[in-house]
Amino acid sequence: MNILLIQPENLSGLVKDRGFIPVALLYLASALRDHSHKPHILDFSVLDIPKDNASRIAFLENTCNAKIKKFGVKLVGINCFSTMHYPLVDELAKFIKRHNPAVKICIGGAHPSFFGEEILSNSEYIDYIVVGEGEEALIGLADIIEKGDDTLTHEADISNIPAIIYRDKNREILENPRKSYIKDINILKMPAWELIDLTNYYRNKVSVQENIHTLNVKRIQKAVNAQLETKGCKMTTDSPDFLISMHVAKEEKMDVRAWNYSYGGRAMLHGGSYAATTQYDVYQYEEGTFVLDFVDAQSRELIWRGIAQGEVRNYSNPVKRNERINEVVRNVLSNFPPVK
Repeated sequence: MNILLIQPENLSGLVKDRGFIPVALLYLASALRDHSHKPHILDFSVLDIPKDNASRIAFLENTCNAKIKKFGVKLVGINCFSTMHYPLVDELAKFIKRHNPAVKICIGGAHPSFFGEEILSNSEYIDYIVVGEGEEALIGLADIIEKGDDTLTHEADISNIPAIIYRDKNREILENPRKSYIKDINILKMPAWELIDLTNYYRNKVSVQENIHTLNVKRIQKAVNAQLETKGCKMTTDSPDFLISMHVAKEEKMDVRAWNYSYGGRAMLHGGSYAATTQYDVYQYEEGTFVLDFVDAQSRELIWRGIAQGEVRNYSNPVKRNERINEVVRNVLSNFPPVK
C-alpha cells in the first residue's frame, strides 16, 4: 500500500537556506517497506513555498493532493516534532481531508506523544496519534487500512496495536498502552536515504554550477570510477550489484581562536601583581563535504557510506587540483569494500 510521509515547512523565523533531514520519517519508511508497503516522502522544509498566504495555502494543498492522487495514497503520516509545529501539522491535515476525506491521517512526534487525547478532542482532521516509537504502530495501522474496509470495522485489530490513540465507532477516544520499547536499535533497518536528495539539506545550497564547478564534479566522478576499477568494480547499466549516489557541497566557515597572554606576575602566594590580555584570531574558510553512498541494487538499502570533510583548497594549477581530488577519493574508498 502507498503511504505518504510528510515533514512540514520550516517554522517562521528560522533560517531558510536548508531544511532538516527527516531522519525519523526515513526510518519509518524503511520499516514500512520491509513490510511490503510503499512509502513516499514529501518534505516541505526544502521546497520553495510562496510567502503570500493565499499562494502558500494553494501550494500546500496542490502539492499534497498531487502526491496523494499520483500514488493512490490511503494513509498519510505527518511528523510533528514540537508544539510550535502543531499548527502547521493541523493545517496540512485540514487541506488533505478537504479533498481526500477517505484518506486516514496519523501524526507522531514529541508534541502529539504528550497531548494526543487533546489533539483528537479538538481536531476533526486527524484520525490517529502514534505515541513515541512509531515503527510497530504505523506498520500495524497500514496493514489494517490496506484491507480496504473502514478501519472502524477492525476495532479488535486496532486495539492490539501498541502506543496508538484513536476514536472508536462511538467517537470515544481510546489509548492503547505501549507494550515495550525497542531494546536493540541494531535491529532497525537503515534509513531509506534514497527517498530524498541529500543535497537539499546542505547549508547555502545553490546550483552545482554556482557552488561547485561542474568540471570539478566530473573530476571527482572520474576519480571514483578509477579507484573502484582498482578494486575490481566496473561501471555497468546491465544488472549492477550496487548503485552509487554522490553528494558534494561546500559552505562558509569561521574559526575564532583566543590566545591568552600574561605578564607582570610573580609566583607568590600573597602580594605581587598580575595582568592578562587576550588576542583573537579570526579565520574564514570554505568547508567541503563529499559523501559516497553505495546502495544495494535489489533491496535499495544503504550498504556502505564514505564521507570526507575538510577545508576546500582552491588550486589554480589543474594538476595539483586533480592530485588533491584523487587523494580525497582514495582516502574515502580506502575501507571499501566493507569486511563481512
